[in-house]
Amino acid sequence: MRALATGGGAGGGARAGWGGAYGAGPRRPISGAERARARPQSERAAARIAASHRASGAPRAPAPRAPRPFFAPRPLGPPGPAGLPARAPRRPARLPGPARAPQAARRPRRHGSGGVYQVHQVPALRLQFRLLGIYILIAVGAVMMFVGFLGCYGAIQESQCLLGTFFTCLVILFACEVAAGIWGFVNKDQIAKDVKQFYDQALQQAVVDDDANNAKAVVKTFHETLDCCGSSTLAALTTSVLKNNLCPSGSNIISNLLKKDCHQKIDELFSGKLYLIGIAAIVVAVIMIFEMILSMVLCCGIRNSSVY
Repeated sequence: MRALATGGGAGGGARAGWGGAYGAGPRRPISGAERARARPQSERAAARIAASHRASGAPRAPAPRAPRPFFAPRPLGPPGPAGLPARAPRRPARLPGPARAPQAARRPRRHGSGGVYQVHQVPALRLQFRLLGIYILIAVGAVMMFVGFLGCYGAIQESQCLLGTFFTCLVILFACEVAAGIWGFVNKDQIAKDVKQFYDQALQQAVVDDDANNAKAVVKTFHETLDCCGSSTLAALTTSVLKNNLCPSGSNIISNLLKKDCHQKIDELFSGKLYLIGIAAIVVAVIMIFEMILSMVLCCGIRNSSVY
């Protein structure tokens, strides 16, 4: 018991001395070796690798970043009046008036949204469609010239091959003409709408731009053919005052106002006078049928000739 008491007293004294040395007394500075021994093994290994990189001059590898949480709450702002942290301020509202960026300087939106990009693309698309129509007309004219050359040269040379090719091309063109006539009769309202829209664009360009010679020629052709001036009464008055040379020859302001506008004339052309277009198509079809019959008769006559 005395030994245990003595040991307990010694242990208590040692613990008291340890506490007095480290707890109550002044702390001594900790060396770098003691700090390194106190760190975990992984941190010591990372420190050794960083020291070796600094010694060798190699670039330091970037520290691994913590994974970003799926939902990050809004950052907290400075403490409010009640001592609670206030939320961060929201995004500033849109500034009215001249402080906002102009429409042309904003980021253009996608197609069909009515943005700046679409506004600048509309004239280019219209020009592209017009050029497409011109290319189609040029291609049709070239095909017709080639077919006519086949028939003429085949008849001169009395070649069955050329005459047979000419007959085949005539059959294909006749089928295309019939299909185009049926499609035009079914969609005559849409065609009339497109023609009126084309006329309005040409009239606006001819009145506004003095150098638009092509638009002036198109509008003049419409006015002379349909005997009208302007798409409406107001347009007729404006055209007669500003651009009287676009109206039919020998007309004045009063006569142009009393006439029907060009929109009504176009509607009458596609509704009341549609038979004229039908008669022209029938005449062309009859001519093509006679050409096919004559080419086939000539080809058969060459085949049955004693010379060949």
